[in-house]
This record gives sequence, structure tokens and C-alpha cells, in this order.
Amino acid sequence: MKILYKLLRSLILTFSFSKPLYAQGTRLVCQPTISAKPIVFVYADDLWLVDREGGDAHRLTTNIGSESNPHFSPDGQTLAFSAEYGGNTDVYVMSLSGGEPRRLTWHHGEDAVQGWTPDGKSVLFRSGREGYPTALTKFWTANDILIRFGTKTRPTSCPNATTPITSGRLIRP
Repeated sequence: MKILYKLLRSLILTFSFSKPLYAQGTRLVCQPTISAKPIVFVYADDLWLVDREGGDAHRLTTNIGSESNPHFSPDGQTLAFSAEYGGNTDVYVMSLSGGEPRRLTWHHGEDAVQGWTPDGKSVLFRSGREGYPTALTKFWTANDILIRFGTKTRPTSCPNATTPITSGRLIRP
């Protein structure tokens, strides 16, 4: 019994003062997107910007809600991302030079940013707005021209939440 007690005590002391073998450390950076100079990543449901060479990270978003899926435009000046500000996830864009995020989609389901079209004029996103059981989501584009030139920032009428609003163009195979 004395030997069992000593063995148990030595095991407890060994593992209580050593770092567990399975520890991975804190994961601070989620969903990074890399441009020629800056890197944007998600931390604590906000978007953060840091220089590619390192340094201090600066918070880009402070809105109540969560941001995810950031993607740089091909010219590196604009950031598209998904955000859940009003109960569902929609597509937003913002300039890296600052400013408020601008909403591109109004739909009661999730609109998740996947990237940009090569010309940088539209944001590519996936949505279940025309889904059916064997094809739950499809790819759509949202035209960023509306945001860059300020011709329209939201639909003129918003039906109730049960009626989907089509603010995008379906990409057909």
C-alpha cells in the first residue's frame, strides 16, 4: 500500500508541474487572408489588420455581432466579409483605409463570402436562397460597384423576414 501511495504521489507531482503533452497553445488567429502588404484575420469575432512583416494588430471592426470569412479584393484596397449584425449573416465590404462596413446583401438566410471575381467588381458568396434538398447552397455574386460609387446602399423596400430578397446574381454551371 505504501508503494502504491508513493507511485500515485509521484505521478500527481509529475503531471501537475509539467505542461500537458496535448496542449496546442492559444489560437489567436482564425481565418487569415493575405494581401501583398497587410494580413486580416478574425479574433474575438472582430476583424484585425496587421502588416505582413509583423507589428501590432489594429482592430478594423467593433460592431456588435460577429465577422467572418474576410477576403481582399484583387487590388488589395477593399475587404469583403460575412457579418452577423441583425440576426443573420450577410455580405459586407469596407475600405482598408477606414470607414463603416457597407452591406451588400439582404436575405433572411446565411450569405457567406467566398472571395471576389477576378476583375474585382463583384463579391463571390454562397447562399441557400434557391436551395433544395440535394443542393443546399449555390454561388452568387454581389456587385460591389453599388458600394464603391455610392449609387445604392440598400434596397428601397425590405419585405418581411420570411420573403427572401434577391440581391445578387446566381452563377450557373
